[in-house]
Amino acid sequence: MTNQVQNQQNKQPPALKTFFESANVQNKIKELVGKNAATFATSVMQIANSNSMLKTADPMSIFNAACMAATLNLPLQNGLGFAYIVPFKNNKERKVEAQFQIGYKGFIQLAQRSGQFKRLVALPVYKKQLLKKDFINGFEFDWEQEPEKDENPIGYYAYFLLANNFSAELYMSHDDIVKHAQRYSQTFKKGFGVWHDNFEAMALKTVTKLLLSKQAPLSVEMQQAVLADQAVVKDVENQEFNYTDNIQNAEFVAVVDDETFNNCKQSIINGETTLQDLCEDFEGNKYTEKGIALEEQAIKLSGRKRGLALKKNEERRENDWITGECDIYVPTRKLIIDTKCSWDIGSHPFFTDEAEEKAKKAGYTIQMQGYMWLWDCVEAQIDFVLLPTPFERLSSYDDPTRYIDLVEQIPQSKRITTVTVKRDDKIIEEIKEQVNAAQEYYQQLIQEMS
Repeated sequence: MTNQVQNQQNKQPPALKTFFESANVQNKIKELVGKNAATFATSVMQIANSNSMLKTADPMSIFNAACMAATLNLPLQNGLGFAYIVPFKNNKERKVEAQFQIGYKGFIQLAQRSGQFKRLVALPVYKKQLLKKDFINGFEFDWEQEPEKDENPIGYYAYFLLANNFSAELYMSHDDIVKHAQRYSQTFKKGFGVWHDNFEAMALKTVTKLLLSKQAPLSVEMQQAVLADQAVVKDVENQEFNYTDNIQNAEFVAVVDDETFNNCKQSIINGETTLQDLCEDFEGNKYTEKGIALEEQAIKLSGRKRGLALKKNEERRENDWITGECDIYVPTRKLIIDTKCSWDIGSHPFFTDEAEEKAKKAGYTIQMQGYMWLWDCVEAQIDFVLLPTPFERLSSYDDPTRYIDLVEQIPQSKRITTVTVKRDDKIIEEIKEQVNAAQEYYQQLIQEMS
């Protein structure tokens, strides 16, 4: 939305009715829907007031979600199944926000508008209907078989036929759908939300969306829809979205069984290895692997942003307390630069305040203090960079459109967010104290193991 509309938000959001009656909001609605502005505003307020949680949501998020629906020309009536405004509790910011979500009927309608489809269907599959699974030559179904009373689907199926007679299909078992929901929806894992309330509709939407995004020609409208779906819409015009529910910000903990631990312990006691050697054997996950694989590209993008020809630093430095190898050192500016590759659009911080919070939470700001200490610098910069994920690093559940195509459509200048960290000698002294304490504890452990 425009800055004028954004300025309608205060620390305490105005009541929804008051918000929609403001001149700036009214003018924006008229731009979108013309003479139907009054009906549009009334309809949105009715939808919000019909849900006890949604009516407490940030009015701007409700307004932006409604504008996204209007931009795509999808009706918001819940009973129609084209698009929804869904409340979501943002614990991070301690407020309720509205998400824009598209139903499977919405994706079908957007596809039909393109004029490229002869047929597009999505439906549940029951046990007797699935005759043969063949991922190469196609599945075989008997649609004349009726399900038993109260029988649950064993899977979900989507199919399209284009005007040029190209066809494609996608079948996902019930378990596949559950895994998808667990991976991409925090509310599903907690037992509430749209997945919990209408599992079948969300399952049909999943197979439809994945099939279209992977196999079908995507119109401009469809690209917008895929990007906006399940997002808190921050700005419709500039396509700025926050994926509150499906952000993958998980913590990964490596665990070993007792036998492995005891074997490692004995190897250290016998002098056959060291704790450091064992730690260095750690194999990263796909998130760290992407960062390593795309590090060179990230460095080039960092250089382009600053008008510099940057190269990867290959020098490792150490002192009596720490050792480290920064990504980039610019001696002419006494500057450290470290790149962090985001996994996808949902996990990338597009705004500086988000990037600062992420850097602090992940410990990157402390890491920069260490680098500035080793290289005797007064400033370090962390570049959060969003690059297309290499196709070979995607799983069968990952949507290439989301991880590759949509990323490439975002201008490079908007795919890098920088956090500046100033040297703080007080923090460096605290690092020294923590390292000394850790070394003492390490020696104590070694003695106890002996």
